[in-house]
Amino acid sequence: MSQTHHAEPPADAPLIINVSGLTKSFGSTKIVDGIDMQVSEGEIYGFLGPNGSGKTTTIRMLCGLLTPDAGTGTCLGHDIISESALIKLKVGYMTQRFSLYEDLS
Repeated sequence: MSQTHHAEPPADAPLIINVSGLTKSFGSTKIVDGIDMQVSEGEIYGFLGPNGSGKTTTIRMLCGLLTPDAGTGTCLGHDIISESALIKLKVGYMTQRFSLYEDLS
């Protein structure tokens, strides 16, 4: 997965996302391997990469929807592990393909 920065925030802008060593595996496959990321308020941050590169898994961990295997961090000032319920109150997340629709008749 590639990470790109598109805009520079003011030097004193607070960190909105601050994670270190974020890791997630499914079975024996490591999907996210030790991501360190800091995103300041007002900054535009993009995830680019092929299918299976860990983009959605990383975003789900940042939003409190998936617990990382290792690493620490905050999103919107809340701990991504112990305060995930508070993050969910503040973040809207919609996937490109919403899997629930396939289960509806």
